[in-house]
Amino acid sequence: MKKIIPFIVIIAAVFSLSASAASLSSDKLNIVIDGGLEPKYAAPGELVTVTLSLKGNKGFCSLWAKLTWSEKLELQDAKYEYYDENDDSAMVSFPEDGAAWNTVGNSFIFNWIWANKELKEDGAFVTMTFKVSDSAAAGEFLSITAEVDDDNLFNTEYENVEYNLINGGVTVSTEATGTNPAATDSGAATTTEQKENGVNVTAIIIAVVAGVVIAAALITVIIISKRKKA
Repeated sequence: MKKIIPFIVIIAAVFSLSASAASLSSDKLNIVIDGGLEPKYAAPGELVTVTLSLKGNKGFCSLWAKLTWSEKLELQDAKYEYYDENDDSAMVSFPEDGAAWNTVGNSFIFNWIWANKELKEDGAFVTMTFKVSDSAAAGEFLSITAEVDDDNLFNTEYENVEYNLINGGVTVSTEATGTNPAATDSGAATTTEQKENGVNVTAIIIAVVAGVVIAAALITVIIISKRKKA
C-alpha cells in the first residue's frame, strides 16, 4: 500500500494542475475578456484591441454589464458586434458621468437587448480599443473586468442564463510593439502571436505528460496488485 500512495499523490497533483488551467465551462455561457485565457500584450503609448467574447453560447436575449478598466488604459473606441436598429434590437450604454460613453473615465455600463429572438453565436460581442499609458511599466498587468447583472441575463423564456465570467487585461510589454516583457537581455523578443502559440504548445505538452504519468501509475498499481495476489 505504501508503494501505491506516491502514485495516487502524483495523479491527484496532475488532475489538480489540469483543473486549475481549465477556465472555460462546458455547460455555461462563457463571457471572456482578452488576456484572461491567453496573454494580451501592448507597449506604453500603443493602441491595443480587446474583445469581450462569448463561448459556449446556448442563447440569450438580454445582457447587462458594467465594464471597468485600469486607469492606465484610455478607451479610444468601442463597437457592439450584434446590433440592428431595424430588427427590434436595442443597445443602450449608460456612462456614469453622463458623457459620451467612449470618453467616460474608466468604466461604462451597457444593456444589450433583442426583443424577439436569442443570440446564439459565439465570438466577439464587444470590441474595444485602448491606448496604454506612457507611464505604464513593462510587466505591469492592466486589468479589464466585467460585472454582470444576474437578473438581466436571460433568454426569450425569461429564464436566467448561467454564466462563467473570465476577466482579462493587458500586460505591458517592452517598447518594441507586441513583445514580451520577459524577453532576454540579448534583445530577443517574443511576439504576441508567438507567445500565444507557445501557450497552446505548453498546454498540449502538459496534457501529454499528464496522460503518460497517469498511464504509468495505473500500470504500476496493476503490477503491484498482481504480485500481491501471487
